[in-house]
Amino acid sequence: MLARALAPKLAREDAAVIAENKPGAGGRLAVTQMLGSPADAKTLLMTADPILAIYPHVFRKLAYHTDTDIIPVAPVASEPIALVVGPMVPASVTTLAQFVDWCRKRPKDASYAAAAVQDTYAAVTAAARSPELTGTLDKLALDAYSMDQAAFTAPVKADLERWGAIVKATGYPAED
Repeated sequence: MLARALAPKLAREDAAVIAENKPGAGGRLAVTQMLGSPADAKTLLMTADPILAIYPHVFRKLAYHTDTDIIPVAPVASEPIALVVGPMVPASVTTLAQFVDWCRKRPKDASYAAAAVQDTYAAVTAAARSPELTGTLDKLALDAYSMDQAAFTAPVKADLERWGAIVKATGYPAED
């Protein structure tokens, strides 16, 4: 929905922008297709952080390397995320560490669910600040978020490293 709202703001008189959903493999197919496109800055990927920061640590066979294959361009929005648990988890479990410990002790009971660069950066940033997109962000309960392209690379790399440590600490086995 966000990519579709952003697309008209990125379009120019001589070039339309098409937002195309590429479902499959939890977003990995979209990354693979983007990387297979010509390196002409005409194909962009709008994706959530886990596909770039967590997947490299939980999938043994991944067709991309976030740190070498992906060039972060511009953030568009941030989303508050919360960990919530059902009534099966005791009220004494109040931190992520306690929850992970509780899950390890009860593996059968525990389950979870997850859900040209500079010119492109300028276009994405301007579009993200438009009143129409801001309205769309509000409807989606997202917060407008922007920083320059060089600054955006640092949190992407930091998230990749941070999630690697978290995945390792949980003992989550990598999958194919």
